[in-house]
Amino acid sequence: MTPYPKWKSFLVIIVLITSFIYSLPNFYPSFPAIEINYEQNNENVNNITKRIIQNLKTYNVLNKNNKLILIFNNTESQLNAYRELQNSNIQESFTLTSYNDIPNWLTSINAHPMFLGLDLKGGVHFLLQVDKDNIQKNLLREIETDTKKILIKNKYRYQSFNKKNNKIVINFSDDQFIDKAINKINENFNDKIAKKNSLNNLNTIEIKPSK
Repeated sequence: MTPYPKWKSFLVIIVLITSFIYSLPNFYPSFPAIEINYEQNNENVNNITKRIIQNLKTYNVLNKNNKLILIFNNTESQLNAYRELQNSNIQESFTLTSYNDIPNWLTSINAHPMFLGLDLKGGVHFLLQVDKDNIQKNLLREIETDTKKILIKNKYRYQSFNKKNNKIVINFSDDQFIDKAINKINENFNDKIAKKNSLNNLNTIEIKPSK
């Protein structure tokens, strides 16, 4: 029987030691964090960071390579701080991230943790924001276009067509077509959004989208 070569035994030992060293970063805990890119001596970032630290519980704050890293104990605090930054006047870019407190000697040899996929992490956090003002403007624009088509198709003549205070105001020279126009407009929308209104002795239809 041929003896097992010693160099193969040494190779197996070296591979096992190397694998163990590069697996060490996975044993260090990962924390939710926010990373802010900034220029040196940036007072704006410093002031905003002080306010966030006072208002919200941060686990730690680090400065690395012109990056300010805010570390949190849980994702709820992380998202609250993210919204705080969005509402501030900060001009620097910032992003949600994860932070691992790995020793420098491991990162110096490019030993980094293996990041799990969403199926192993248990899901993903979505931060959904709705631009209500823009939605309102687009909705009024669509209603205005559709209403004009209805009035033109049915030959209901109007004097003026205005948008103000999140509503549409249509002025008529008399009340000959007002009731019919209101019925036609409401027939074409899910809710009864048009109603008769009298303003400065003018025959007026007021259209206000339902919330």
